[in-house]
Amino acid sequence: MRRPIEVALFVVMIAASCLAGLAHLLIIGNVSFSVGTVVGWVLGLVIIYLYLRAIWSGRKWAWWLALFLGVTGLLYLPWSYKAVPTESGKVLYLAQAVVGTVATALLLLPRARAWFRPNSSAGSFRSTPGT
Repeated sequence: MRRPIEVALFVVMIAASCLAGLAHLLIIGNVSFSVGTVVGWVLGLVIIYLYLRAIWSGRKWAWWLALFLGVTGLLYLPWSYKAVPTESGKVLYLAQAVVGTVATALLLLPRARAWFRPNSSAGSFRSTPGT
């Protein structure tokens, strides 16, 4: 099975959203560059990479995590929006919320859901879905 375009779009949209948020923080200068902060950012980026790699590879746990994060983020939006200190940050945050919601909805489409199902022809879960 070829990777559905919906899965590829999810990965690209979430990666772009995360990078836009990081760029915004760097541009407005709200980031200190202590060793602990840099290690934290690198660790965060590694976790995001591993999460997106799992989505790309068709891991079922990553689909459930994406669904959980998408729904939780949407439900938390009214409270978290108030905590954003700048107007540019509020605009970016709303844009990220829209991108995250659309990306999560893409994973609910039938072709994307099929990507995360077990490979029934082999009788077991596939270790790596088709390319």
